[in-house]
Amino acid sequence: MRGLAGTSGLLSDKDMLTYERMGRIRDRNGQYFAYHVLQSIDLPERPANRERGLQRVDVSWCYLYRQLSPDWLGVFMLGDLNFDTVIPVSISSFIAAERVLSAGNFLRSARPSTSRR
Repeated sequence: MRGLAGTSGLLSDKDMLTYERMGRIRDRNGQYFAYHVLQSIDLPERPANRERGLQRVDVSWCYLYRQLSPDWLGVFMLGDLNFDTVIPVSISSFIAAERVLSAGNFLRSARPSTSRR
C-alpha cells in the first residue's frame, strides 16, 4: 500500500494481505449492484512484518456500486482500517479515509453514452 498518506507523507508504506472478491448481485426488485470486498487474512507462508520498515495493516472493506442514471454511479462503502502509527488517530483516520473514499475518482460506467454514437 504505497502512498497511503497522499501528499502529506505522514504515513510510511504499508503491507496488506487480503482475500478479495468482486461480483454482481440483483435484489428482489431486479436492481443490479456490483460489490468489492477486501478482508485481511493470515497465512503462515506469508508472515506479517517480514520486510524491514514495512508494517502489515488489517483491513475490512466492502464497496457497493449501483447505476443511478446513465451518467451517475452510486458508491456505498463500509469498512475498517487498523494500523499502528505514532501520529494521532484523528490524523491517520483522516488520511486513510481520503484514500478509501477516492474510489469515486476512478470509477466509470461501462455503459456507452447515446451521445457518443
